[in-house]
Amino acid sequence: MVDRFVAGPVIDRATDVPDVDQACKMGAALSDAILATSRRSRVPHRALVVAETTAGLCAEARAWEASLQAARAEGLLSPTDPWRAWSIKDARIREDRAREQAARRFYRAFEHAESAWGPIGEGECPRVRERDEFVFLLGLYAGTVALLHDKAGGGAVGVPLDVLPRVARAVACVDTEKWWYLPTALQAAAWATIPGSGPPNVDPWKQLHDAAVAGQTSGVRLGWALNALIAANAGRTEEVKACIRSHAASLKTTPSAPDWALLDAYATLVTLHESDLIWISTRGYRTPALGRLPEDLEVHAPEIPFDEDPFAAP
Repeated sequence: MVDRFVAGPVIDRATDVPDVDQACKMGAALSDAILATSRRSRVPHRALVVAETTAGLCAEARAWEASLQAARAEGLLSPTDPWRAWSIKDARIREDRAREQAARRFYRAFEHAESAWGPIGEGECPRVRERDEFVFLLGLYAGTVALLHDKAGGGAVGVPLDVLPRVARAVACVDTEKWWYLPTALQAAAWATIPGSGPPNVDPWKQLHDAAVAGQTSGVRLGWALNALIAANAGRTEEVKACIRSHAASLKTTPSAPDWALLDAYATLVTLHESDLIWISTRGYRTPALGRLPEDLEVHAPEIPFDEDPFAAP
């Protein structure tokens, strides 16, 4: 009953509302309540995939904020200022702690997906009912970002590296066109993150880009978000910038899918964070408008933070 309720009415309602903060708090509050209503022999694993994944978004947001504060300290404070090193160190520690919590929550979601459908990416495709396909795909996404957060946060959780190749195999079990080409993007993300893990005749970066282009017309831009995230993880700054511009351009031409507005809002936050890192590192403040990059400012004109002096006499 709990599985059916969460995978049905709860998802149907929650995904209509583009409020990621509300969704993450709902997941954090639901996890223990869901476990309290279940017996050990009948744990509602599908419901817990949803709860743990959305709970992970809260820790992810804290990690993003700490990473921005570290970048700001690096860019603004003088290298000889002792506060610079202390500020950076403190922000990085806070970021690692948040990433560890995010990795734990996302990996628990992945483990619940395995408990519901068996070992992910091993053997034949599991029998996934049509109404559960989204939850299955959510578990695969959770496994992917669990590994990324764990590695970025020092590896305290110990998410196994083989999660990504397993996800790359499991995404073939769902229709990629139906699900905004996210399965194809997840597959390419795994191959790009672990070079040599994919077919020798496939360029994972091209596949990742093509999946983002194909999926943007659906109004769910998770492809661009994943492309920006994986490119940033690989240090491909120019590709990150291209994703930011493409994502922003798509927002102007294609409205969010009404039934999946939450996912599109989350995708925008992922890309916005990568944009914020670029802006703070070079200008000291966050993105003024998604799609604009620091090089778009006129370099010959002095940058004035206000249109007029806020302290001038009236």
